[in-house]
Amino acid sequence: MPKKRLKDMTSDERWAVIEQRIATSDIASAGKLNADQADKFIQLVVDNTTLKDFVDSLTMRAATRDLDTLDFATRQMTKPTEATETTDTISATFAKRTLTALEYVYPADVSYSFLEDNIEKENFEGTLMEMISKALALDLEDLNINGDTESGTTFLQQNDGWIKIAKAAGNVYDITSPGDRLDSIFPGMLADMPDKWKANRSNMAFLLSSSDYEAYEEEIATRNTGLGDMAITTGKRIPYKGVEMITPPAWPSGTYMLTLKKNLARGIHREILTETERVPRKRLIEVTVSGRQDAEIKVVDAVVVGYQAT
Repeated sequence: MPKKRLKDMTSDERWAVIEQRIATSDIASAGKLNADQADKFIQLVVDNTTLKDFVDSLTMRAATRDLDTLDFATRQMTKPTEATETTDTISATFAKRTLTALEYVYPADVSYSFLEDNIEKENFEGTLMEMISKALALDLEDLNINGDTESGTTFLQQNDGWIKIAKAAGNVYDITSPGDRLDSIFPGMLADMPDKWKANRSNMAFLLSSSDYEAYEEEIATRNTGLGDMAITTGKRIPYKGVEMITPPAWPSGTYMLTLKKNLARGIHREILTETERVPRKRLIEVTVSGRQDAEIKVVDAVVVGYQAT
């Protein structure tokens, strides 16, 4: 007997199919994603963030994860003396920052019309989870940038983000000329970065808002140089002294950060729950994704944050 098409079913038959399809292994009904599903979902979230290649994204299997760093002082090498034991030893400096995963909830409403229009298409569950992961990725990146537990905004109160951490523990450059990026802000921040971290400028980046980057381009464009022409005509990102410019959508205007690739870390706990509930009166199905995550900076000495501190 041929399979009945969705449009030919009764209302009860249609919703039986819809509820069966939406409560699959990819969208667990009141359940925890298995290890493979969780890894796939985490990868979807990471891949949909602007900073996916710059930030170190770590999968957490426990509530906390230590970020241990080891450093040695410079000019510690010594000349040996024949038949004499070297007694000058080098002391290593250990530092530890800790990711502490905090709970988040992402509530998504999926309308009846969307379900009815898409239920017979292939990979419906994968498409829905990809849509949710994109939206969740934007929120998580925003929180990891701007999070502030002392903020008056409920969203930002969830946990402290990289800017808040950098202001408290990193190198702070007090911006006194907010309209002068080319001759004041960027050179000042680069000067404040400890020498041992800036040997390889291709491994560094300035993080700033799109509007601040555009203002930087305008400053360059006013100069009668080949670089000024490039700013006007090519649309290519123009680095400052070899340091890349990155403009995440959620980055706030007036605040700048200079740091190393993979120095900013985010941890996403592997335990992810997805739940679905049909709400007939609202003509939708509620899909709720919950998990835990956190943001941290591995080496706070290798970050400079610039803002009007005074």
